[in-house]
Amino acid sequence: MNAKVALTALLLWAMPSVASAQEYLVVPETLRDAESRFIVRFGVGITPTFSSVSPQESSALSLTGDQIRSGNTILDGNLAFGTRHMLLPTLNSYVLLQGATDLRGLPTVSAPELLQGDERPSVQPSVYHGFRNGRAFLFHLGYAELDGLTREGLLSGLKLRAGRQFHWGVAPVTFDGATIGFDYEGFEAYVRAGQRSGVFDTTTDDYDAQSLGLLVGGNAGYTYASGDFHLRVRGEYVYFARTLGLIPRDAIREGTDSVKLESNLAVVSVTVQPMQALDVTARVHMALPDLSRVELHGNLQLDRTLVTLDFTQRVGRDVFYDLAGGRGFSRDARERTYESLRLNVPNKQPYSDLKAAVLFDLASWLEIGPSVGGRFVWADQEERTPFDANRVVLGLSAQSRFRLSERTGIELSGEYLGILYDRRADVTMGIFDDVSMGGEKYLHDLSVSLRYVRGTRAIAGRMLSQQNLNVGLFGYLTTATLDSRYVESSATEVSGGGGIDARVGLTRFVEVRGAYEFVRDSNILYSELGGFHLIKTSLEGRF
Repeated sequence: MNAKVALTALLLWAMPSVASAQEYLVVPETLRDAESRFIVRFGVGITPTFSSVSPQESSALSLTGDQIRSGNTILDGNLAFGTRHMLLPTLNSYVLLQGATDLRGLPTVSAPELLQGDERPSVQPSVYHGFRNGRAFLFHLGYAELDGLTREGLLSGLKLRAGRQFHWGVAPVTFDGATIGFDYEGFEAYVRAGQRSGVFDTTTDDYDAQSLGLLVGGNAGYTYASGDFHLRVRGEYVYFARTLGLIPRDAIREGTDSVKLESNLAVVSVTVQPMQALDVTARVHMALPDLSRVELHGNLQLDRTLVTLDFTQRVGRDVFYDLAGGRGFSRDARERTYESLRLNVPNKQPYSDLKAAVLFDLASWLEIGPSVGGRFVWADQEERTPFDANRVVLGLSAQSRFRLSERTGIELSGEYLGILYDRRADVTMGIFDDVSMGGEKYLHDLSVSLRYVRGTRAIAGRMLSQQNLNVGLFGYLTTATLDSRYVESSATEVSGGGGIDARVGLTRFVEVRGAYEFVRDSNILYSELGGFHLIKTSLEGRF
């Protein structure tokens, strides 16, 4: 059977019955139908960011003020296009393009030879500066899918997707490949295979399948419901392998210029909801053959009060950063990955983490949420790093909503977070494993926002439906007492910022956005830098 005959057979098989065929239109004939079957979104924005730099040499940047550009001007854009039920009742498609460029020239402080004129490195490099392809217009997603071979019956549960797609699972990943699955009456099972897709750049100069990595995996689940009782069981497995080009420091230690990394990751979860007001989830993560961590999460709804409880027990090796981090390896009595070694961040030691929170209405217009938590690290002193700190966490959030009229309202919110760290810094090891390097001893974080919203309908006291005007003021302040042998024991770190943002709907298809933000960074580590100013304007459309 040639390709043309096969395609014709598939089209005939996927078409609905004669009765439903009279209702289904291959292409839309009205504007309302087109709105439901086409997805079109675009955005273009320009964001200048600037700061002042003292003329003396920067301890953090090793450059003087006249050798650094005072800021960036980022031009960014995105375009998304998709279809629903076009040509076939169950055929969908989606494409996402996105990119950015710095209009003011070359990028980062890692290029000290480029210190002349407009080619001076920027005082505030971003992700768009750090990768060769970070300033290109990139193909992020692009796939077609069949959401069932028929619109009803058993074959409606068969799912097919091919192209560049994103999967949110045990390790979120974008990959070029195919997914096939079945989802029908509470049961679901999927398998997927492909090549990992690098969003900005690859980790090696050879842009090939070995450097990007091979991905194979699948997930399955079952949901049972009877009255208020619900039971959900889920499981997923992912195999990932790639060849990583080593930087000179790693290559010297390993005696080779590359290494093959493999990951076998799995997660199993069970959620039980014995009644509408209560649900409990247990989840187990594994980096096979090791048990990584065990999690428990519970929600209890009592009238208008929500009580949540989260517990995490870290046991062994875990995924670090993302799927490409690999399972890790042992070096210098530490569990590491190559990526974390380059960042000088070792994997964390086993710990127990507990958090409890309550969210309730103090008044008809005021909702507050106190929380308390803590972490205890199960490791001897000689096994710890500055990232293995016992801690106590206290938090308090508040949200209030005031209806000014049928279509307008004001929303006020605030949040406080306080953390007390205990690193027990009495052991000195290598420079990046030295517990006495420490970090924060006490940390206080406060954020507030005030927002005016105009829309068409209030939902749960908030103007959420078809907002045509949204204006907000926001600010935050963070203070920390540092606990490190590299700074004075009484040193207090202060940073903060604030700004204003606005969204105005010109029509139901076009929206204009604008924002200004001021940020003051570390007064200790970057004392020679003034505050950063950011201005962002954008035009966005949707259909």
